[in-house]
Amino acid sequence: MSILYRGIRSYLGKKIKPLLPKQFRLGSVEKLFKDAPVATPKGKKVLIYSPVPWELGRVEMGLGLALKARGYDVVTYICGGDFSACEMENANTLRLPCAQCVAMAISQQSPFGFVPKTVRSFIREDDAARASKVASAWNGRDLADVHCEGLPVGFNVARYLHNYYHAATYEQDYDTGHIENARRCLESSILYFIAARRILANESPDILILSNGKNLVYYPFFHQAHLYRIRTVTWDESVVFEDSLIFNHDCFANEIHLESVWPRWRDMPLSPAEDERLDAFIQRRQKGVEGLTPIMHGAAAAVREFLCARGWDDARPLVAIYPNMAWDTAVVGRDVGFTSLVDWLRALVELAKALPDRTFVFRAHPHEATLPKHFATSTPTLALLSQFGALPDNIILIPPDVTLNSYALGQMAQHRVLYTGTLGLELAVDGYASLVCGDVHYRNKGFTIDILNAEHLREQMLTAPTLTAEQQAWARRYMYLYVFRHLVRLGCIGKATRFIPDSWFARLLPGATGYWQEFVAAVAGEREFDFGPSD
Repeated sequence: MSILYRGIRSYLGKKIKPLLPKQFRLGSVEKLFKDAPVATPKGKKVLIYSPVPWELGRVEMGLGLALKARGYDVVTYICGGDFSACEMENANTLRLPCAQCVAMAISQQSPFGFVPKTVRSFIREDDAARASKVASAWNGRDLADVHCEGLPVGFNVARYLHNYYHAATYEQDYDTGHIENARRCLESSILYFIAARRILANESPDILILSNGKNLVYYPFFHQAHLYRIRTVTWDESVVFEDSLIFNHDCFANEIHLESVWPRWRDMPLSPAEDERLDAFIQRRQKGVEGLTPIMHGAAAAVREFLCARGWDDARPLVAIYPNMAWDTAVVGRDVGFTSLVDWLRALVELAKALPDRTFVFRAHPHEATLPKHFATSTPTLALLSQFGALPDNIILIPPDVTLNSYALGQMAQHRVLYTGTLGLELAVDGYASLVCGDVHYRNKGFTIDILNAEHLREQMLTAPTLTAEQQAWARRYMYLYVFRHLVRLGCIGKATRFIPDSWFARLLPGATGYWQEFVAAVAGEREFDFGPSD
């Protein structure tokens, strides 16, 4: 660990805990596939970019074997270490020593029979010198505009720093420590872009598989694959179920792009069994018993009592506002008519001042209080509001650690305003229209009020939006598509144990059950990711 890196940690005054992933079990998953019929070579190559070790990374290795058994040429890449910045760290967490991380990444792949190549081997000495020069020359401002050889190296870092600091805006209050940290990340971003360009040009894969695609060490590969017109499969963990993953083609999977498949399902009524399955899911979710990190909700009646105790006259219309965690990758870069979530919050405070006849309730995301410490946000949502001066009396704040029924609040409100939160979809399923201000996945699907800018938001505040029966039916069909057709349920992990056992991978064998055949076919690009259970 460099002196600079330790100095930044000391400067930030954080109590740091090392990130120590569990050692991966040894064994041989490869032997599961040895008895499979020899497939005719397809003449197509798959590149799996799995830079760092984590339990769910075994999914990529299993897919590699599944595609190999179906005739694809599969090659894997890991980081290789010795980069000044890495996604295995954040402002609260130190990363592993590179040698240990590399050894773990190799041990993750070896049971599958893969011998990974490294990104580091595609970096030359003159590349490192050039990256250091560009990073050192950066003046501490306009980071997103920094380019190197035409590559958006600064944009990659600017987006990453939101997640690194768990902060709403990376630009605020830059000082020497923060600037040097950004330069460290900028240097690595440049090297990853250079290596990604060389690797993809050298390997010429037909398919690139990687997790997320939106963060520091992944985005250079995603970006270059797009330029080279290489079909990309991204994937990520989903919080909807404790065992669910989300996959997609040529986009960031965690942004949940269903535009290509929604027209197929929009006007197809749910069967009685599908309706029952959806209703049961909604009931469990609203009770706080569903999901990887469930949210507990109090009694509906307690909402009115809470608001009245803080001065609400129940004759005054309510505006229920549901901000996200500002640093979440599902939020960053999902702006429409506002420059950021902070800009949106500022506009809402101004609206509260302009509309004193109604009460604006800001319900902070409960996960701000429940996530592990290494995910703790450095800029809580309600703290952001203090930047805008004294708040008007018609604003009520609900901190994240208050157990309060967010659904009941939305049902009581005349307006429900969100940025990219899922609650707008859930309320639409219940028949309540929401004003959606960010580029959330269910926007423009026919059952939301899609806000274009601050003026449009103000105009909609003067109306009383409702949903028709048809729009509510669309919301139900969309939620069913998202939750039960699009998400991939592993069925082998829980909240406590994220390790995928060797035996699970037999599901991916050629000739296995239909669901998993469809899954592998979707990864191979033979169909979309909308093959989940039906009657």
